[in-house]
Amino acid sequence: MSLFSIILFFVYLWGFGFSVTRFVKHSENFWERNIMYLGVGLGVYSLLVIILNWIHVPLNWFIFLILSLIVPVVYLVKSLKKEEINFDTKMFKLTKSNLRVWVLLVLAFVLFLVYVKGSFSYPWVEDGDPFEHLLGIEYVAEKQTWFFEDNVLEKRSLMHYLEPYPPTYDAIIGIQHQVTNSIVWTTKIFNVFLITLGHIFFYFFLARFMENKNKALFASFLLIIIPCFLSHFIWSSTLAITLFFPAFYCLEMIKKDKKWMYPSIALITAIMIAQPTNNVIFGIMFGIYWIVKSIYEKKFLVPEFLVGVVGLIASLIIYWIPILLRFGWEKFKIGLVIVPSIGLDVNEGNFYGLSDFMSSALNNKIDNPIGLGIVLFLLVVVSAIIALVRLKKLASKKNLWVTITLLWLLFAFLGLHQARLPLPFTLFAYRFWAIFAIPAVMIAAEGVSQIIQLCKKLKFSHYFVTIPLFVLLLATSAYPKYSVQTAMWPAHAYGSVEEMMSYEWVRNSIPQNSYVIPLCNDNDWSDRKIIGLDMMVEFWDLDLRDFRRGWVNKSTDEIHTRLKEKGYEFTTIDSSCVTQGYDPEEVQKKAEEMIGTGKFQLIHQNTGLLVFKII
Repeated sequence: MSLFSIILFFVYLWGFGFSVTRFVKHSENFWERNIMYLGVGLGVYSLLVIILNWIHVPLNWFIFLILSLIVPVVYLVKSLKKEEINFDTKMFKLTKSNLRVWVLLVLAFVLFLVYVKGSFSYPWVEDGDPFEHLLGIEYVAEKQTWFFEDNVLEKRSLMHYLEPYPPTYDAIIGIQHQVTNSIVWTTKIFNVFLITLGHIFFYFFLARFMENKNKALFASFLLIIIPCFLSHFIWSSTLAITLFFPAFYCLEMIKKDKKWMYPSIALITAIMIAQPTNNVIFGIMFGIYWIVKSIYEKKFLVPEFLVGVVGLIASLIIYWIPILLRFGWEKFKIGLVIVPSIGLDVNEGNFYGLSDFMSSALNNKIDNPIGLGIVLFLLVVVSAIIALVRLKKLASKKNLWVTITLLWLLFAFLGLHQARLPLPFTLFAYRFWAIFAIPAVMIAAEGVSQIIQLCKKLKFSHYFVTIPLFVLLLATSAYPKYSVQTAMWPAHAYGSVEEMMSYEWVRNSIPQNSYVIPLCNDNDWSDRKIIGLDMMVEFWDLDLRDFRRGWVNKSTDEIHTRLKEKGYEFTTIDSSCVTQGYDPEEVQKKAEEMIGTGKFQLIHQNTGLLVFKII
């Protein structure tokens, strides 16, 4: 069923993308056309998980399959009747355009393998955010909705990444999990698919934006190797940033056909409801893009302006206003972590210096790594200087992308240093590393192009420059990135090594998806640990949550009856009982009492965890 889920995912994306771009003028290149169906389809998929939920249509994998295939099947039937089906043989021809795409796909596949290796080098999910995403994903998979049933605020504390927080990322992976056995495998693999697709979409956006496919390919290579772009960390920023590139691609296609405005609106709306900080960042990048283009064109670009405004309004109508009305301001801002300290850098208030930009450390942050590597950093600096010096010569419609890129680079640089600026709010400075990587590799590609042209003017083979540069980039950026992304990341959820080893015993010794309930839930962390083992606990069951809060004061018979009624097969007592405030002696006494009744069989114990089979 795991392969089936992957097939479904790409059928959804291709089908949705094909459906909403049926009426526009596409690229004549087979690869570009079909790959960008996936990009547009990802935006449509993101919108549908929100819209269908509001009208109480179950978020069921089969419903999405039917919706994604309606238009393609109708088109196929009509084409067969008219005998208009033609196989595009050009897709296999060895042309420069195809060759670039094939090189890109090989590079993307290598990145995919690296991230898969890293993601599955350990069986757990790392850090707090991924564990919380697992809860949201499991909830959507089981309930087929991201709505809470009752006691909204308390349930939101369980699943931070569902409403009022934009639930798109969890909903998409939750739907995929409906046809898989392992939530951990599903989350990891589709997270990597999203990252990999983002790099591919980036190339096709740049090919249109730069109007130079060689520069676009080199920039895409740099994005793959730059340490500070997306890691395989599990969080919704991955989806939001991945959507940036098909959105800008659609905007670029408007000059080919104004009907591309409609897919553009869909993509921008999807970004606005994908994640609550990257949507602001995209809005600013879009504003820079539109203003510079308007200045170069010497006219108010109405189509692009309307796309931005309509996309923003649509996101307010589809998600933000209804969710605000549903929760009220206080619960809404708690759910989105809108507090005065928002944006305080995880770097503990330290400012980023020159060494951080040149860094190619083999130890790095796992959620958003920092640094470019010394050679790539120097290349970016030199390229930016060359671009600024030649800005007047580049000041043409064909090269307006250089001005936009320089302004994006400045914006991202200021974002990294926003703690130094007199701003009323900040947007998590460390997250700007991924944003900084985008214009950095773009301007670096332009710099290398200028260096190659200079070599040609001097009648000097550019290979004497580009080949050593390529090797140095691999050594100072690609290798450190590989090292970090394939390392064994720590499991922050466990209180001790003994506890972690015991939970891994549960993973390896108890059948997958067994119903396992921790009696001490330690502010719900123990429930997260169980879900992270590919076991099942209905953490949304408030009645059972209340029952567990005073479990040591309840009779063993009462505990057994309640758990048996709920269908649980195993139960655990872990070290969180002590941190939760229970007397260790009372816990030990209750455990012995449970064994003595014969209704609970102790099947595993160490200093971190007791595991009982419920008889």
